[in-house]
Amino acid sequence: MTRAEAKHVLELCRTSDRHSTDPEIQQAFVVLREDAELRGWYEQHLQTEEAIRKKFQSIPVPAHLKERLLQQNKIVRPQFVWGTRQWLQMAACLVVLIGAIGALTFHDFQTNDSHFAQFESRMVRSALREYKMEVLTQDMGKLRDWMQSRQAPADFDVPKPLAKLQLTGGGVLHWQNHPVSMACFDRGDKQMLFLFVMDKSALPDPPESTPQLDKVKRLATASWSDGGKIYLLAGPGDKDSLRIYLGTTQTF
Repeated sequence: MTRAEAKHVLELCRTSDRHSTDPEIQQAFVVLREDAELRGWYEQHLQTEEAIRKKFQSIPVPAHLKERLLQQNKIVRPQFVWGTRQWLQMAACLVVLIGAIGALTFHDFQTNDSHFAQFESRMVRSALREYKMEVLTQDMGKLRDWMQSRQAPADFDVPKPLAKLQLTGGGVLHWQNHPVSMACFDRGDKQMLFLFVMDKSALPDPPESTPQLDKVKRLATASWSDGGKIYLLAGPGDKDSLRIYLGTTQTF
């Protein structure tokens, strides 16, 4: 696991997760123990979270709120009046929170590795954790039009065997400010295959034209470059399971 991957995992962890049995979390803490720079970042991250927590805890609870709620037969939403001290304190906390998130995001942008291995790992995590199709369609033409309207690659080719599967939809992600097109295919066994496409110029070390098979986390991957674009196919199974979906690329 790289420093950037460990950082992504640690940002989503609580301090109590040190004892988690999740292999990925355990590995992230192993990297943390061995990487002095990462430990410095993590300590600052925890301090920021603690400062935000204290700000929210400092907001006073309105007098007699508990009694009034218990007297009701139903739960009611508390009414906030703009201009009250409590509302101003909450607004101040939100400013602190937004500033902290912005600082962390900027730091992450500055330190993230922009090589293919990190791109591959990020796309696989998207499929495993954040997967969602922004467009549901079986029409590749409509999906291409939608991607083009969002300045994402739309004129990409699809391997002929993969093109025989049922398209279910897709979406647009971003990597280091570069749009990434995602097309999703139904494998036919209640499993999905994800095809990610990005401009080749976005990476200093794009894959070769011959597809390379790999296993990243729980997904098999196949990566290659063609026509000025980077292709990454990901799906469940061992890395050889993707061979049947590859071949001479042609337009879907």
